[in-house]
Amino acid sequence: MAVAVKSVRDHSENWATRVLGRYLRDVMKLNLASVNFRLFGPDETASNRLADVYDVSRKVWMAEIEPVDEHLGPDGRVMEVLSEHLCQGWLEGYLLTGRHGLFSCYEAFVHIVDSMVNQHAKWLKTTRTIPWRRPIASLNYLLTSHAWRQDHNGLSHQDPGFIDHVANKTADVARIYLPPDANCLLSVGDHCLRSRGYGRRDSDIQHAVPSHRPMPGATLLRRCWPARW
Repeated sequence: MAVAVKSVRDHSENWATRVLGRYLRDVMKLNLASVNFRLFGPDETASNRLADVYDVSRKVWMAEIEPVDEHLGPDGRVMEVLSEHLCQGWLEGYLLTGRHGLFSCYEAFVHIVDSMVNQHAKWLKTTRTIPWRRPIASLNYLLTSHAWRQDHNGLSHQDPGFIDHVANKTADVARIYLPPDANCLLSVGDHCLRSRGYGRRDSDIQHAVPSHRPMPGATLLRRCWPARW
């Protein structure tokens, strides 16, 4: 999966989220039989360069499928609807069943779930006092279109404020990752999907902010581990 790094002066451009998309494709493929992984988002899977997941699954769709429709099917593992708070609720409920998921969104639009992530953080803290509750997988955010790189729609699609919202949580509840390149994002993504609370009693909120545009350079994968913390 990792991008090959030929030398320290290798500045060839790579799409970080496309590399992650190939990883998520394989995660989804390996979990099709156990049906325990889903990708959630407000119609941004393709624009966030994660479309490789459609090689192995589709967007779940129970209504009529028109000839012009793409990647739709009743058995899809990708759940898309233009409603961030519904995606958040879906993912929270899915995690409570003991399964795993990822919420992909633009930074500017994820503010819609500010109060919901607050309540989930409170729930995580409270359930640690309940001994019979088993740990669940982390709630993973992949947020793109970050503010320091302007795109054609920068005014409407960029707002880094959600990171401030997550940063005011304690580190035993929420973690923030800022992977600078494709291999670091690959490492962070693998880490987040494996997380069940860093060995603590309960799980966390994982917030990763990569670029979804081509970026020069890549870190050797074996050196990406510190980027997780």
